[in-house]
Amino acid sequence: MDIPPILERWRAFAGTAAGKRLLRVLRGVFLVAIIGVLIYQIWKIGWDRLLHALPSEPAFYVLLLAMYFLLPVTEAMIYGRIWSMPPWQCIAVMIRKRVLNMDVLGYSGEVYLFMWAKDRVQLARKAVMGVIKDNLITSSVSSLLSASLLIGGVLLSAPLALGEVVEIPGPLYVGLGVLVAVFIGVLVYRFRHEIFSLSRRTLAILTAAHVSRFLVGFVLQVASWWVVLPDVPFETWAILLVVFVVINRTPFVPSSDLVFVSAGASITPYLDAPVASVVGMLLVSSAVNRLLSLCFFVSSVWWERRHGMPPAPAPDAAMLADWSGKDETEEDSPGTDLS
Repeated sequence: MDIPPILERWRAFAGTAAGKRLLRVLRGVFLVAIIGVLIYQIWKIGWDRLLHALPSEPAFYVLLLAMYFLLPVTEAMIYGRIWSMPPWQCIAVMIRKRVLNMDVLGYSGEVYLFMWAKDRVQLARKAVMGVIKDNLITSSVSSLLSASLLIGGVLLSAPLALGEVVEIPGPLYVGLGVLVAVFIGVLVYRFRHEIFSLSRRTLAILTAAHVSRFLVGFVLQVASWWVVLPDVPFETWAILLVVFVVINRTPFVPSSDLVFVSAGASITPYLDAPVASVVGMLLVSSAVNRLLSLCFFVSSVWWERRHGMPPAPAPDAAMLADWSGKDETEEDSPGTDLS
């Protein structure tokens, strides 16, 4: 099938009155479908179970709200700086991006963000996609790095307790994993000019921002559990956090928090914690996240449609770095600088 002519015909049709009407209908169907998925997921959890498991500590809900906004706020600052937009103009779409990735399908949020940005950011579509791609790669690398630090720390502090829940890999598997990670790192470094669009300095800043986000998220997650059950040993929360991180770092897993609730119900009997209280707390966390997603998704769409979004000013000439074709021995790229 010849794809480019099809795309050209679609673009020509999208510019007609009928095409614009169809796009409006498709956008409406898409939004209704997302809202329907969120409502179904809340209903599936069960209102009776939710009301009986509600923690009474206000700090628990404050920490849940902080964790919910941690990713959208971080990415609003990142994309706002790169695209010369105030972060407050990006926060609504970053919330919707989070909802799509967390509650619908992994990486669907990046597709939605590109569709949103291509008509608002004064850059070529390739450059817009390059920024989204680079941020996704640095976020994924930071996720793996943060998860490795967490798992390594738990293995050093409580290897026997962790071994009761999951099978700890032997030295051979650990060595193979390290070799694979090093090999991937070498490949990324070797083809960095072809892979990345942003400057090395910007990529380093993005990596630091995402690693900090993950580490802060780990602290907030354990703190939210601890304020509800302060008598449970810290190593129990550390092990539960490892399971949470592993599930959330598995790609293309929809509703990963619901999967974590099921996993928590399975492993809590092996830990020094009350099963009913832990499962109820995890269930409430999942339901609260669904409610927040539903409320913020609907309100962000309403707010953006009511107030509109002015186009972003054109970024400076040095905002994006095209590394393609540059000599690999070049000292640095004069690209985007977030400092």
